[in-house]
Amino acid sequence: MKGFSTLLKLGIPALLATAAFAVTGATAASVTPTQVDNNITADGNGNSDSCATYDATLTPVQTNSTGNLGAGNYQFTGTTPGGSPFTLNVSVDASNALAFSITGGTVQLAAIKGGPGGYNLYDYRSAGSTADTGLFTTNSGTISHAVFCIGNGTALAVQTSSFKATRHGKAVTLRWRTASEVGTLGFNVYRQSKGMRVKVNRSLIHAVSLNGTSSSGRYVFRAKVASSKLAASSSYWLQEVHQNGTRSWYGPARALRAT
Repeated sequence: MKGFSTLLKLGIPALLATAAFAVTGATAASVTPTQVDNNITADGNGNSDSCATYDATLTPVQTNSTGNLGAGNYQFTGTTPGGSPFTLNVSVDASNALAFSITGGTVQLAAIKGGPGGYNLYDYRSAGSTADTGLFTTNSGTISHAVFCIGNGTALAVQTSSFKATRHGKAVTLRWRTASEVGTLGFNVYRQSKGMRVKVNRSLIHAVSLNGTSSSGRYVFRAKVASSKLAASSSYWLQEVHQNGTRSWYGPARALRAT
């Protein structure tokens, strides 16, 4: 890989006995909505947008098809693109602010509509969210529709892999190991700063086991950032891309000073 980053890949016969740290599923914080002109429905009929407009692999859930989404609690169930059951809980308070939580999957996009012609789009696609509060629409005080685009569940705690980052000035080195790469296509590395995640690698980091077998792998990825301050304040996420199109997240890893 040319430019600011270099990558080394080495096959290894065995994995570390213990993980470098406990890796938990990603939960996105509240995001700033984007006002979108047009409309959105779960199936995208007519000129309306749908989840497929943004990502064809997502499963749509529409909480309300007619009338206003009044104050109250709502529950919806379905199946993620990866085939796992999910339960989505939605609540609307008296001030027309919406909150959601989900188990078994992640919310990748949430479209909150108020009246015809526009909606607020909340984009969690960098990692997916299992909960958020305070979602609203700027088009009207009342929520008329809410469409959620559901992705697969967050990664569970990983005990057989390691992922860590070290820094030296403006250079950051990330290392990770895998115990098994069955069905793994490759990896992406994301830098997170001030709540925003940006992909660092220019192209997919291919798995050691390109044929999807169970061999383990060891990876080293090196990147430069604009300043040593940014290197010190950023954290890093590892995205595993599966051959079936689904993705898993690991992290975050804070870049510690090299000793």
